[in-house]
Amino acid sequence: RFHPLGTPPPTLLGQTGWVRLKYDVAFNPEKADDDPARYQNTDLDFTYGLYQPVLEEYAQAGIKVILALNHQTYAGSDVTGWNELTLRFSQIAGRIAAQYRAQNIVCAYQIWDGMDDSNNPTTAIPPEAYASLLTQSIRAIRASDPEPFVITGGHVSDIAVGVQYIRRALQLMP
Repeated sequence: RFHPLGTPPPTLLGQTGWVRLKYDVAFNPEKADDDPARYQNTDLDFTYGLYQPVLEEYAQAGIKVILALNHQTYAGSDVTGWNELTLRFSQIAGRIAAQYRAQNIVCAYQIWDGMDDSNNPTTAIPPEAYASLLTQSIRAIRASDPEPFVITGGHVSDIAVGVQYIRRALQLMP
């Protein structure tokens, strides 16, 4: 949504069919570049106001929207463990889904991204913790809006590690 080259209008996307945007709650483009608060936003209504008009344009143009919910969606770096992250993140995911409910804008929510990247402590989540995060996020989104798809995040490791990771997470899900 806030790429340095701008957000492409639907007319430039042609027959793409789908667009995927990171739902960056933490980023506040109204703050100065050198202001630490620029990356500490937690106001979901503020973020909704930044994204909804653009997402609606895509939807009206027939482009399906995937919202990727990840560490930038959840700006709470003060969590004390995976259980707290899961609880807070899933609550936020449910609130976001409630905001977009019945608007026919969001076709899918992607839960996290790069969770199998052991070299990136910002996004890495053990498969056991991801199973819980994905389960609780699905439940929260479904409770708010039963229509959109909920999909797993993308993997960044090689295919063998990525497949092993997601198989382990799926085995642990109810």
